[in-house]
Amino acid sequence: MMNTSQKLIALLSGAALLSVSSLTAQTATTAPVGYVTSTAADASDTFVGTVLSEQIALTSSASGVAGAVVSTASTLVEDAYNATHYVLFTTGAKDGQWYEVVDTTTNSVVLETDVAALGVTTGDEFKVIKFWTLATLFPSSSGFAVSVNPFSPVAQVLLNNLEATGINLSSASSYFYHDGSSPILSNTAGWYKVGSLVASGAIEIPAGGAFWIRKAAASPSLAEWAPAVPYSL
Repeated sequence: MMNTSQKLIALLSGAALLSVSSLTAQTATTAPVGYVTSTAADASDTFVGTVLSEQIALTSSASGVAGAVVSTASTLVEDAYNATHYVLFTTGAKDGQWYEVVDTTTNSVVLETDVAALGVTTGDEFKVIKFWTLATLFPSSSGFAVSVNPFSPVAQVLLNNLEATGINLSSASSYFYHDGSSPILSNTAGWYKVGSLVASGAIEIPAGGAFWIRKAAASPSLAEWAPAVPYSL
């Protein structure tokens, strides 16, 4: 027969086990944080991919789909995502596919493509995510190699035409970061297009897209970017 002390110890042991079981059954999630670094080797092209996305502006599901219009029960700000965000479907026929937002109403996003014809239907879940741009992916603090002479960049970002077909295709456009020392560029630091010298900080990087960093013959440079939190893996 158990005495009072033994009963008390047994009860306390049982309570402790229940407490531990309860704690181990719980899960906690936090927004990922961190950064990505890429070393641009001397006198070569470095292939880079945007494995992290910009901030997720909205997570929702389609309350209706008509052509390129995806409706949602969420309340949106009119024109908030136009030409700066894309919709990434996370379930349904186009799971994993993304489409640029061309218009935003208070309860829908209008995409660049007739997604209804592609099989997107009511109930499909999606995220609205902001595009990376040259200026947000590689701000002045990123360590990207800075060019003094706008006519002879020491490093460039080369972007592709995603709709082009064939092999050994040349890049669609290339850009460099200027230090702001040249009066030709109004002594303004930032991203510019090679050749035309058009200000290009707002140029979008295709979602999940890859690009090249072309480094001239000089010492290697380290480019680092720290996405805004929360970002998506």
